Amino acid sequence: MLGKLCRDLGRYSEAEKFLRRSIATWENLPPVPEWGLSQSLFSLGTLYLEKSQYRKAEQLLHRSMAKRIDPAAQAGFRNLLGVSYTGQRHYAKAEHALRQALAIWEQQIKPSYPSLGYSIFNNLGVLCGETARLRESLRHFERALGLTESLGFPNHPELPRLYSNLGQAYFNAGLMAESKQWFECALAMAENVLGRDHPTVADVLGQRAEMLRKGGGKREAREMEKRVRAIMGKHENDSLSRHTVDATDLVRR
Repeated sequence: MLGKLCRDLGRYSEAEKFLRRSIATWENLPPVPEWGLSQSLFSLGTLYLEKSQYRKAEQLLHRSMAKRIDPAAQAGFRNLLGVSYTGQRHYAKAEHALRQALAIWEQQIKPSYPSLGYSIFNNLGVLCGETARLRESLRHFERALGLTESLGFPNHPELPRLYSNLGQAYFNAGLMAESKQWFECALAMAENVLGRDHPTVADVLGQRAEMLRKGGGKREAREMEKRVRAIMGKHENDSLSRHTVDATDLVRR
């Protein structure tokens, strides 16, 4: 799908145009192919979240969930909805949506969609970190990490975000050596898998710079922030996200 390809490359404006066109095409086909439409809606929702357009994502997701969709799509859309609520700081709603997604995943689709479980646990980790539940946050990130290791996809493009989130969780827990190690892994993987100028690289650098400023490493933080600005100058100045919301979550593995 051209829309997803452009999104993966950080070309967000092109991605949105292609995805909107795809949704219109699916909706005009008689009868509407539910799987194809769900994939396009999911990809557009993912795009909005990666650009931190949380309200726009929420509106699209409520529209999507009103359609007749299978359990995998139900869990996937609720996972994204949880991310949109977290971004708007509606934490109770976010936890409710993510817990719903987790329940559907565990009870109905766990064997066929392990990558969706990974995404849900990562997003729960982000939520718990933002609500100062540090031990619970770290536990969710470690559950997500366990799923990625059992799946055997060591170079998945979403992994740098998880590693970066682990770095922040260990920093918040006062474990500085572990934090530095995870941030270094995140940056190395992002650069090797996605390229040095990909928005995810800027995401990791920005997150690490924030931790360095808190820890007194202002000079190193300034150098990282300079590189973040240079990267984002090439990518439409879009905002980034610590959540994992890859549209491949709806693809069987």
